Amino acid sequence: MVREIFASIVAPGHTDTEGLHSLGLIGSEHGKKLVSDIQLGSRFGQSDKDIAPVVVFLAPTKPCG
Repeated sequence: MVREIFASIVAPGHTDTEGLHSLGLIGSEHGKKLVSDIQLGSRFGQSDKDIAPVVVFLAPTKPCG
């Protein structure tokens, strides 16, 4: 029996979240260093603008199986 298994993976990297704000990382020197290492966009990702659209795009439109 042949099974076709597909996986869509999203690994967004550094993301602007409440947790990073509460830790004081956003705007700190360490946060600025992390942002300077990001080649595309030079900023932390935003879950609603950068990540969610990709997840919706990759989501299956019909049930699998």
